[in-house]
Amino acid sequence: MKRSHTLHLVTTYIILIAYFTFLLLPILWVTYSSFKDASVINSSMIWPGFKHLTVMNYIRTISLADFPRVILNTLIIALGTTVLTVTIATLAAYSASRIQFLSKASLLTVVSSQMYPYVLVMIPFYMIMMRLGLVDKYIGIILTHTVIALPFSLWMLKGYFDRVPKNLDEAAYIDGCGHIKVLTRIILPISAPGLAVVAFFAFMVSWGDYLFVSILSQSKATTTLTILLQTFMVGRRIQWEILSTATVICIVPTIILFSIAQKWLVEGLMAGAVKE
Repeated sequence: MKRSHTLHLVTTYIILIAYFTFLLLPILWVTYSSFKDASVINSSMIWPGFKHLTVMNYIRTISLADFPRVILNTLIIALGTTVLTVTIATLAAYSASRIQFLSKASLLTVVSSQMYPYVLVMIPFYMIMMRLGLVDKYIGIILTHTVIALPFSLWMLKGYFDRVPKNLDEAAYIDGCGHIKVLTRIILPISAPGLAVVAFFAFMVSWGDYLFVSILSQSKATTTLTILLQTFMVGRRIQWEILSTATVICIVPTIILFSIAQKWLVEGLMAGAVKE
């Protein structure tokens, strides 16, 4: 029995190590490549070692004329999407959980919209934004990203709000509180982990989006990091060293954000997805 348990444990660890190696290898490789010179990357050496490593790629990338503006654009759009998504999802989830504003069928319809490939709605989104005069504007991209992030955010927050005992609401109503005070003073403080999940998800949707930004951004005024990455792949010449460096710069903020909010993210996902 003990031998069987040990074999099962070893097999599990081997599978986990293989899985995480497969998962992390591309990230480690692109990080390693970001420190290599162009001549080393383009050579036939698979593993040139560490003696050729340099930080010049990062200096060159950060020194690009458009880079500071691109970072600023990406941050404005991602933070704007996060704030708008959290605000709308919070109000909608509270209405669905406490006021019964949305029926289960309506909520299921909203959530099921995530099943459709985004390619199907690219042109409709572009036409709507063009009619509204919001193409190549921050607000147009922010609204689009918010629509993408809302279904999951609404589902997550409703599940979390449903866990908050309704006797707390009733006690607050007796003390003279309205819906807004109940939401802001009772439900939101208890639901902080759920809000962290929604905020992180909305930020990630906006930060890493390429599909919608590629059609809604038409000038340097709204160019984001994902669009900038494409500029390093022109024709047959690909600047692998700069592309790798920009990719790492694009990944690092999300890793830092996840590391900081990991505790609340795990707690929020577990609580929001499972009802007692």
